[in-house]
Amino acid sequence: MGEELRLFIAIELEDLIKEKLEKIKNILRDCSLEIKWVDKCNLHLTLKFLGEVNVDNIDAIEQKLLALKGEVDKFDIRIKGLGAFPNLDYPKVIWTGIDDGQENLKKLQQLLEDSMLDLGFKAEAHSYLPHITLGRTGRKEKNFTLISKRIKEFPFEIDCKQQVNKISLMKSRLTPKGVVYNSLFEVEF
Repeated sequence: MGEELRLFIAIELEDLIKEKLEKIKNILRDCSLEIKWVDKCNLHLTLKFLGEVNVDNIDAIEQKLLALKGEVDKFDIRIKGLGAFPNLDYPKVIWTGIDDGQENLKKLQQLLEDSMLDLGFKAEAHSYLPHITLGRTGRKEKNFTLISKRIKEFPFEIDCKQQVNKISLMKSRLTPKGVVYNSLFEVEF
């Protein structure tokens, strides 16, 4: 039995978008809450979380991803707005959403969901809501008033585009300096 890796399938973001999202985080950062912000280099759009996967199964995942190549055309997404899970009054996860391209993302995610089911991966429990996680509040945080107010009254419109022309099989590795994501494999459309 081989080593296990923590894997997910994602759309990597262009550097320009990462820069814009970093500016947004910096505006929100001065809230007095204990928020764990996602490092700029780790910003991405998750399509399917796979979890702990034996390295012996990576070839099968790659083959399933390659099989999708003819089923998906490149498309544009527009990153727009701020939100939070479970809601703006109790923001445990702070994110930016997707406006244009949402239907294409949902179709792509469903294709991935179906192909990964064939390999024994569990289906997602919730319906897919495309978003980019910017940060997470601390477990002990009780006062969400300030960050909630900041998100609701954010001073400018977030509006940037990216063409989606590939997906990546990503590895998540925990290090003493935090989590590091690396692309193991890419499929271009």
